[in-house]
Amino acid sequence: MSQKQFEKEIEKNLPSSLYYIYAKDYFLLKNAVDRISSLIPPEKRAFNVMVYDIDSAGETPVSLREIIDVLNTPGFFGERKIVLLRNLQMMKKKDIKPLYDYLKNPSVDSVLVMLSHKAPDREIRERLKGSSVISLDMKGQAIKVWLAELSRERGIEITPDAMDLLIGTTGADTGILVKEVEKISLLGRQRVDANDVSELIHGKIGRASCRERV
Repeated sequence: MSQKQFEKEIEKNLPSSLYYIYAKDYFLLKNAVDRISSLIPPEKRAFNVMVYDIDSAGETPVSLREIIDVLNTPGFFGERKIVLLRNLQMMKKKDIKPLYDYLKNPSVDSVLVMLSHKAPDREIRERLKGSSVISLDMKGQAIKVWLAELSRERGIEITPDAMDLLIGTTGADTGILVKEVEKISLLGRQRVDANDVSELIHGKIGRASCRERV
C-alpha cells in the first residue's frame, strides 16, 4: 500500500483499529503523525491522541503494557482514542509479546497506529489486514506525482525539468523538497522552470530580491 492508500484512510477517518505505517524517510513518518493527529479537534487532542516513542533515550522506557491499558480504556467524550507508537523498529523481540497479544483482539474504542522505519515482521503482517499495512516510501514517478501535488497546493506549477533538477539536487529527500518548494512559493511566480530553480539553489534570486528591497 502507498501514499494514496494512506490518504484514503485519512479521508475515511481511520476506520480500522490497527495500522502499521512505515518509511525510511523520517519526514514522511512525522508528516503522517501530524496528519493523523489533525483528525481530532485541537481542544480534544490532549485526551484522545497519545503519542509514545520507543526511542525514548534518556527518558523512562515505554512500557507496552501501560500503552495497552491506555488502548483498552474508552476515550473521553465517547470518541475513539488514537494511540501512535513511534519507532517500533527499536522494540526488542523479548519485549514485544504484549503487542502481539493485543493485535489478536484490539479494542474497538481505540486506533493503534504503529510507525516504523522498517517493514512489519511476519507476526504483525499476519494480524493486520492488507489496507492497514502502509508503506509511505516513494520512488521515481511517485516522488514526481507527490512533488507536483505539493506544488499545486501552494499555487505553483513546476515544470518537469525543474522537478528533475530539484529531485536530483536534494537526493529525493522529502523534508528538503518541502523546504525548497516553500522557498519557491515566495518567488510569487505561478510557473517555475529549471532556470528559476537553478538560480534559487545558487542564491541568485535571493540576492537580487535583497538588492530590490534595499
